[in-house]
Amino acid sequence: SGGPTLYCIVTAWKSPACLRLPMKFLSRPILVVLGLFTGALRAAEWQPIAVPGAWEENGPPAAHSYDGIAWYRTWVKVPDSFFKDTDKYEEIKYAETVGVVIRDLADAHEVYVNGARIGAGGQFPPDFKTARHEAHRHRVPVGTLRMGEWNEIAIRVCNQSGPGGFLGGAPRIMNIMNECMLEGRWEFFPGDGYRPGRALAS
Repeated sequence: SGGPTLYCIVTAWKSPACLRLPMKFLSRPILVVLGLFTGALRAAEWQPIAVPGAWEENGPPAAHSYDGIAWYRTWVKVPDSFFKDTDKYEEIKYAETVGVVIRDLADAHEVYVNGARIGAGGQFPPDFKTARHEAHRHRVPVGTLRMGEWNEIAIRVCNQSGPGGFLGGAPRIMNIMNECMLEGRWEFFPGDGYRPGRALAS
């Protein structure tokens, strides 16, 4: 009904998109809480989940004792600076500095942006290897994000034992000047077989 609704809270005010914040690359983020709920795309098997937190605690009842493969997904509009070529004062190609930052995600993971696989941490079975205690910055190739559209971020996760999901902070999408904390309401599917999709125009 009506398309996407964005929930974005920044300490003391609200905004419909990631804010333009002058920040140093990989500096401590200013709190940005960002999530998206899209009723039109949510099939019966997708359920809302709060990120960060273990899926056993924040997920639907089916996830409370679940080990295996699961998917997270959300949609985000990013600032225009994510598409900027160069700064007139600096030899920086901003579009080439965009990345998705993930840390303390149990256990192995793959990250997709608009259907394109941009990176992974650990290894999926049969040669399982956890990346639970690692930090990753997955570069988003130029041309993957869509300006002015809702970009899908989908994360495939394999958890073999213990708590699963985002055990530290929420993921971030960032470039050299802007940083968006993707904290809040995502969608969750305990199982495999999802095929990540493309950006939404509205």
